[in-house]
Amino acid sequence: MYIRRIDQFSCAKVLGAIHGILGFAMALPFAAGAQTLDVITRSIMWTPDEYADPGAVPDFSSWGLAGVLWIPLVYAVLGFAVGWVGAWIYNMVASRTGGIRLEVDMEDRG
Repeated sequence: MYIRRIDQFSCAKVLGAIHGILGFAMALPFAAGAQTLDVITRSIMWTPDEYADPGAVPDFSSWGLAGVLWIPLVYAVLGFAVGWVGAWIYNMVASRTGGIRLEVDMEDRG
């Protein structure tokens, strides 16, 4: 049994979904780090005079939310693109080399 062709769209969908999930997993530590950085900078830099001017202390709290929203989206889009291009490259190479040989066992082991 040989894999002679991979459907580009189905490969791109699967890799986009996988990378979106991985991006969400990567965004959670980023969000926690941004919140921690926000708390640290506010505790170190806070004085009564600066309290009157909210712009005097850097605000990192929105970075966490932005990370949770944008990182998975960027990972998913890049995963989709890599899946599309990767399947296209595989199809080009497989048409000349014959594809990847697989050994499949059809016996039910459940």
